[in-house]
Amino acid sequence: MKEFFRIAYRSPLEEEVRKNFRYLAHQECPTEPETFYLKFIGVGFVQAMNDDLWYRSFRSQILTLTEANKNSGWLVLSRAKEIYEEAAKANPKEYANDTFERWLTFLTGNNLLIRHPSEMLEITTRGKDFLCFMAHWGRDAQDKRL
Repeated sequence: MKEFFRIAYRSPLEEEVRKNFRYLAHQECPTEPETFYLKFIGVGFVQAMNDDLWYRSFRSQILTLTEANKNSGWLVLSRAKEIYEEAAKANPKEYANDTFERWLTFLTGNNLLIRHPSEMLEITTRGKDFLCFMAHWGRDAQDKRL
């Protein structure tokens, strides 16, 4: 953790933010401001992770997650490849330098799907949570371009 703070960007606004949070924490939880801090960090961290996934994901990847979720959490790898190929065909320029493996690595590397040796994909708790996050904010795969 020391390394995180050592290399982190230190904004000139940091002190003002800390003062505001200290005030809010004591307003919300006068006897235990740590409760407010933990709640804020927990909610904020998950929100930031899901926002990041939303902005970096392709429509085809979200459709893959959705299809796995609809199939009791499972999807045959060949079906995921079909989804990828449909997207690549519809967007040849954008997918020209991409491969199925790289596209799939986004999903597995971000712990949204598990790739099993049986060539099955399984949606993870994080993958399901990401879909819930999307539903909460009214986001849909069709809102994405690729």
